[in-house]
Formats: sequence, structure tokens, C-alpha cells
Amino acid sequence: MSATLERYCHVADDLTARVVAVPPGAWDNPSPCEDWTAHQVMDHVIGNARALLDRLSGVEHVSASVQDVAGDWATARAAVEEVLADPVRAKQDVPGPMGPMPFEVFVGRFVCMDILIHTWDLARATGGDENVDAEFATHALEGLRPMDAMLRRPGLFGPAVEPPPDADAVTQLMAFCGRKVS
Repeated sequence: MSATLERYCHVADDLTARVVAVPPGAWDNPSPCEDWTAHQVMDHVIGNARALLDRLSGVEHVSASVQDVAGDWATARAAVEEVLADPVRAKQDVPGPMGPMPFEVFVGRFVCMDILIHTWDLARATGGDENVDAEFATHALEGLRPMDAMLRRPGLFGPAVEPPPDADAVTQLMAFCGRKVS
């Protein structure tokens, strides 16, 4: 198993645990992502996975709203894992924000980080377990900091929030991403 597949499985397992723990009626709760509900957070995560897989296949991506969050997430996740497990397909280039890059690199740099952040968002929105992997949070923050100016564009991250002085890695990451952490 590649390091990227292992990391992806880890963050995907964490997200899956939060998805199945969402209480009835909580999908419409507001999330820490401004103007998004818990359901819209998952629309985003699942839609990103579908779009990435479509780019890999050379198919035009058509956005579709998620009806069965748990089922649609399981399907999208399994498809990403299948590609990552195939050494040939995992090395195929896909368009990325900084130009073409291997699927595996794109997942390792961007998708794992996105899932980690949105796992916390989903948990915060639905009263779930907000504990996410601190080591991965540190890694994500180190990767995001150099892209700060690019990330503050409309539709990406809002302004960073000042974390408490004794903030742990997860709190620092969420504050950097514009989440109110207190």
C-alpha cells in the first residue's frame, strides 16, 4: 500500500465515522463553512472525488446533488482507493491548480487535506467527534501556509482567524482555514 493510499484511507475512515454518526435531521445544520449546511459539506467532498475521477478518465464532470450521503460517499471513496491501489493509474496526470500532476500526488496534497478539514466541519455542524488526526493537521497546515494568498480568493477560504495562544495543531489548522474555533 502506498503512503498516499494509506493516508487517504485514514482520513476517509475518519470522515466515514462522522457521516454514519450524523443524527437524524442534522444534515441541514449550518456548518463552519460559511453558507453551507452539513449536507453541502458532503456534496462538496463527494463532488470533488467524482470530478477528480472524471478528470482522470477524460470525462466531462457533471455535478449532481448527493441524495444518499453515506452511500454516495462510500462509492466515491472506493473509486478513489481503487485508482490509488493501481500503480499505473495512480501515476496518471490530472489537471491541478498548479498544472498537471499525478493523481496520487493530487490526492496526497489536496484531497487528503480537504477531507481532514471537512471531517472537522461535519463533526462541528452535527455535534460529532471533532478530534481529527493532529499529525495530518500539522502536515496540512505546513502545505497550506505557502499558498495563503491564493487560498483567500472568493469560494475558497475566508480570512484566517487568530487561534488561541496555546492552540493545538488541529485548532491552528481550522483557524488558518477561517473557522471559528471557540
